[in-house]
Amino acid sequence: AERTLRSLASELLIRLLDDRVPRLEEGTALLKALNILMLKILENSQRNYTFSALLLLLRVPPPPLDEPTAPQRSKFCDLVVKCLIKLTKALAGTLHDLDLDLL
Repeated sequence: AERTLRSLASELLIRLLDDRVPRLEEGTALLKALNILMLKILENSQRNYTFSALLLLLRVPPPPLDEPTAPQRSKFCDLVVKCLIKLTKALAGTLHDLDLDLL
């Protein structure tokens, strides 16, 4: 489950950074939909898996962003951090659901 979540989040974040998307006819709507989908994943996924997946993506970005000199790497990491901040802000209501030993 965590691996699937990590893969899904990775693909969504990469698509959000794809500079070809805004140039599509419906690019703006697609970016909005991708953002909403990412937010829904953050809101509804099991917290331990979500934190684990995002922390691993931050530490080990997916190809083609795994090279330190990849042009979008810092933007990808920025998006991952934004997701982690969003999750952290919701911790008060879900702290009892977290398995801190797992993280």
